[in-house]
Amino acid sequence: MDAEGKLGEELGEKLEEEISKKIEEFGGLLSREAAIRLLCKERGIAIDGLILLAEAAKTVLPFSFNATVKRVFPVQYYPGSQDCSVRLHIYDKSAEATLVLWNEQAKIAQQICHQDEIEVRRAYFRGGEIWVGKGGEIKIVKRAPRLQVDQLTAGICNVEGQVGEIEPDYFYIDKKTGKEKKMSAFQLCGKNGCRRVVIWQEDFDYSKAGISTGDLVVLDNVLFKNGEIHFNFNSRLIKKGAEEQGEFKYVKVEGQECKVWIGKRQFTMKLGQLLSVLGLKEVEGAEAKTLIELKASWLAGKKVRYVAQNESLVWLSE
Repeated sequence: MDAEGKLGEELGEKLEEEISKKIEEFGGLLSREAAIRLLCKERGIAIDGLILLAEAAKTVLPFSFNATVKRVFPVQYYPGSQDCSVRLHIYDKSAEATLVLWNEQAKIAQQICHQDEIEVRRAYFRGGEIWVGKGGEIKIVKRAPRLQVDQLTAGICNVEGQVGEIEPDYFYIDKKTGKEKKMSAFQLCGKNGCRRVVIWQEDFDYSKAGISTGDLVVLDNVLFKNGEIHFNFNSRLIKKGAEEQGEFKYVKVEGQECKVWIGKRQFTMKLGQLLSVLGLKEVEGAEAKTLIELKASWLAGKKVRYVAQNESLVWLSE
């Protein structure tokens, strides 16, 4: 069954209405086929080689899939080699799996958080895991919310803010083992106040993490309860770098290179990088340039927050 047939099974009489809405959403620039493909992806309907995780072990040829990230593990470095790898625990509606990224792809994982949605292409199944090699590709297609400290409610979340007061390490006796353990803590602050972050990782070291008072950070996969943010062995601390603000001007796309103007600053980056920063994903039937220009026209004149490294954007938000 083709993509339209699969979509029709789910939407029934609303098929044409939803297709029209999607085309209109992109200013009439999407073809009918592209709108159908995008609707399928939004509903988790497998098309064009996109398989469900439950099918991965049965697939011999390279395959592609969409999944949600449950946890990102620490990067592994190998003595005597420049190689590094990182494992991600991922899932979709059919199954859970372990995704292994190497070298350049592993660096991308440092910007991925709990509940982010990713798209992986040209992966292969090896030893009970899904690997992405040199010819593969991983993209963040939808970021999970990074909450501010005044938006927190009880439960697992990702939260961003500025490091405030760092408390002295606290040593205590574990009642179960009778051994001495260490707890660290600091204040995470936003525009409307601060919350205490309690770190239960005994080997956590602020200097090794490169973190000091005033830094902007994202806390990935933490637990908010009893008014405090609990950072355990499943959590990660990601340094965002210096956050800036400015008026979004416009974008110029020349082949695979893009130039972005925000305030008085200009940034140069690759087409795929800008798609990810703007929260966009490629859609067959609509050029990446068109999608970027549509998003840029919507952002034009608005104040945005952004983080840049080496004159390239790595994060942007209104």
